[in-house]
Amino acid sequence: MNRRRFLGAGLASLGAACALPAVRTAPAPPRVALADVRRLVVERAEPIAGRCRYVADLGARQVPQPILFARRGESFDGVIENALPQPTTVHFHGLTLPEAADGAGFDPIEPGARKRMRFEVKNRSGLYWFHPHPHGFTAEQVYAGLTGLLVVTDEDDDALDAALALAPGNRLALAIAEARVVGGAMRPYAPTAEDCLHGWLGNRALVNGQLDASWIVRPGWVRLQILNACNARGLLVAFRDGETLVPFHLLGTDGGLLAAPRELERVFLYTGERVDIG
Repeated sequence: MNRRRFLGAGLASLGAACALPAVRTAPAPPRVALADVRRLVVERAEPIAGRCRYVADLGARQVPQPILFARRGESFDGVIENALPQPTTVHFHGLTLPEAADGAGFDPIEPGARKRMRFEVKNRSGLYWFHPHPHGFTAEQVYAGLTGLLVVTDEDDDALDAALALAPGNRLALAIAEARVVGGAMRPYAPTAEDCLHGWLGNRALVNGQLDASWIVRPGWVRLQILNACNARGLLVAFRDGETLVPFHLLGTDGGLLAAPRELERVFLYTGERVDIG
């Protein structure tokens, strides 16, 4: 039995009774094919609070804060435009890329400047992400909202979705971050000496850039691909029904899908780590 059939058989045997509980609704971030992006603009959306965002220019339309999707083997050939008052980069975290396309901070894009980026997606299916990595500004810009999700798919991923028989809307890619909220407003990044020592921690959770985010899902399996996008906080992910922990299944990690699912009651995620659960 090959890996895809083994994974599908293992999931099918677990049964739909262990699906994650439904939650309320929230607007879904727009899905955009990575290959369709001609220009990725990095801009400040709220100057007072310092909030920033990515905008994907598709030629005919512009999409703010998209979730990017790519098939393994597809290519990106586009322009990164920096509309911030600070230098920035776009680092595709987890992808195997040449140094010229890595965006790791060695070649920052100055304010008002552009940089062409070309690469092929060679990695296995899984959740990847993109974020700024300029020296001295990374923490501030990530906190400000510059967290983008990239979902890579392939034949293994197709087999998993088929085994789960996912209903429309029951697969979600989620970036969990945090913000300091005072008087109903998000505070800009302004670390004290203590924050620099221990890390900038918030008091409210953000999911895909939204406070109090929630979704409606249909009965059956739910597949969640989760990124810890917090600046310094580790996350212990679990699901509860009252005081009872609800088991779930670990399907994949940063390195892609597992050979077979593992039943868990909780999973720890540190900053930048991802899990695929159902």
